[in-house]
Amino acid sequence: MNKILSFCIFIWTHLCLAQPRDPLVVKSTIYSTRNDTLKAQAYFELSQITKYQDVQAARLYADSSNFFYEKINFEKGIQERKYAEAGFLNIEGKYQEAIGYALEYEKWTKESKDIEREWYAVSMLATSYRESGQYEAGIKACLRGIDIGLQLKRDDENGFFYNDLGDMYARLKQWKISNTYFQKAYETAVKTKFLPGQSVSLRNIAQNDLQLNELDKAYEIIYKTFAIDSLAHYSVGLCRSYILLGKIEEQKQNYASAIQYYESASEKLINEASANDHAVVAQALARNYFKLNKITEAGKYLTIANEKLKNLQQTEITSENLRLNAEYLSRTKHFEEAYRFLSQYIHKNEKELTENISHQITGLNIQFETEKKENQINLLSTEKQLADQKLKDAHHQITLAILAASVFSILAYYVFWLWKKTRQQNRIIQKSLSEKETLLREIHHRVKNNLQFISSLLNLQARHVEDPKAQAVLKEGQNRVKSMALIHQNLYQEQNLTGIEVKKYLDVLIKNLFSSYNISPDRIKLASSIDPLHLDVDTMIPLGLILNELISNSLKYAFPSEKQGIITIVLKEENKNLLLEVRDNGIGISDHDKNQLGKSFGYRMINAFSNQLDADLKIVSGQGTDVILSIKDYKNAA
Repeated sequence: MNKILSFCIFIWTHLCLAQPRDPLVVKSTIYSTRNDTLKAQAYFELSQITKYQDVQAARLYADSSNFFYEKINFEKGIQERKYAEAGFLNIEGKYQEAIGYALEYEKWTKESKDIEREWYAVSMLATSYRESGQYEAGIKACLRGIDIGLQLKRDDENGFFYNDLGDMYARLKQWKISNTYFQKAYETAVKTKFLPGQSVSLRNIAQNDLQLNELDKAYEIIYKTFAIDSLAHYSVGLCRSYILLGKIEEQKQNYASAIQYYESASEKLINEASANDHAVVAQALARNYFKLNKITEAGKYLTIANEKLKNLQQTEITSENLRLNAEYLSRTKHFEEAYRFLSQYIHKNEKELTENISHQITGLNIQFETEKKENQINLLSTEKQLADQKLKDAHHQITLAILAASVFSILAYYVFWLWKKTRQQNRIIQKSLSEKETLLREIHHRVKNNLQFISSLLNLQARHVEDPKAQAVLKEGQNRVKSMALIHQNLYQEQNLTGIEVKKYLDVLIKNLFSSYNISPDRIKLASSIDPLHLDVDTMIPLGLILNELISNSLKYAFPSEKQGIITIVLKEENKNLLLEVRDNGIGISDHDKNQLGKSFGYRMINAFSNQLDADLKIVSGQGTDVILSIKDYKNAA
């Protein structure tokens, strides 16, 4: 959150709280002096002033600074080149390379015992780790920075670290922990009378409160920021506060009120160059006009968002833009283009969802693993102390009995204290595991909702398509999405969050398919022999899609002209393989149709998923059609 402002606070600190000098004045200093030390310092300062406008020029200035530092053999100045390069790489988005340079610089600060420069080193590391998604390392760097700030009695300047900690815990979905650090950042900004820092921290707290659905609390905090930003003449801050008010109204489904706040935010951006803020506001207006069914107005703001996002790479914003474009094109009956945007959105959303799941689980694991390791260390320490005590007791005679008894009493008290602490930590660990299970259940619920949203969009498109073949293709796509949604629905409803009860899943899947193709159970009957299996989700998704295709094919083609028949499904474990058989007593497949199977999208999909499961696929046609898969690569649920 508010990464740019946080980084600016850091740079402001790095320049020792001095106002940046005019580049022309710095150049004049360089040209007018013969002192190599002054030239080196001036070139370094020039590199820091210009790096946000022209990174390559800043590198040249930093190289010039390094040249003069090497000339006078000033090691501290030479090492500063590594620190500067880490900053340049961060601006260019090359975070992993930046970490390498920052670690080298940190190593030098430790070897030279320069704790003040170590403070700057861990600041750079915190930024690089945060932006590269290495949150555990980033949190450790921030905590080290805070510790150094306290040692240097410069804790008033630790607001950067508190803001970074809050940001990283927010990305890990640990909203309440995040707010404790944002609150500390706010208190630090109040202490130093830094108004933009105060409003940024308060908005971050309000943003987390929105995530926790504490809307009234968020509303109250946001109104505090208006007075601060007005006093500081911070128009971007006012804009972002209006955006948060718009989000609250949007969450309450008060779309007209939300639009008023977003328009106020747009007015505050008139003289600002931030493409990111312009895009966020334009998207919000488009989204809410869609809710009010005002397509023309929505399209106008969507055009603005598209223009602003041309040179931006923010994943979350670009993903939302794909979805809005798909909705606009669908509503204006440009279904082919809408489908293209929708496909891109699904692909991007799937990637974001995976990263989101990873971040949430990482957030829990950081807390869980740390507590677990501390617990293990304490237990090992206790065992060692007990062993040492026994050795002392064996060597000491009666003359030391009183002393031994005293030591034993102290040790007993320590063990008792440690036992109580261990029991408390176990409760914390159990709570963390429970939270992790709740989180996984919520993730499966959201995945199911996303898939249902995609299914609804496909259904919407199908209603506007007149070509029967196109309608059939869209219906097939919708059925495939439903089959995946069912898996995630089962996962969040079951106790076992990683496995699917196959029989229960198939009952619902078949019922949906009969309903989708309007098949009466009296005309086509179902016979099944399914072992009581619980399969892993990685096995169940491709298996479910294969079953969806095979059952759909039987319902569509095996019984033409209202012919009656039976579809039989067998699923069982046999000889360490999973045997799947779907057969019908319909009209079968002609030799010509059998030869054409390779051109069918459905058959190619079955074949691809069969390869994924390392399955042998066999199709027999006689009195009906019999498809048999012998699956070697499958997993039962843990």
